[in-house]
Amino acid sequence: MPPSREQEMQAEILRLRQALEYSELRNEALNEVLKIGREEYGVDLLKKAGAKQ
Repeated sequence: MPPSREQEMQAEILRLRQALEYSELRNEALNEVLKIGREEYGVDLLKKAGAKQ
């Protein structure tokens, strides 16, 4: 028997929650890398990202 519409929606909600959790963790990790770069190496990558050379 194929999954019901409600089951499909629940599965999609679970998938989206997992994707959001992954994205939040990735964002935290990238922010930590930027913080380390700033503190350890004196490089602010956010400011340099938009600068023209």
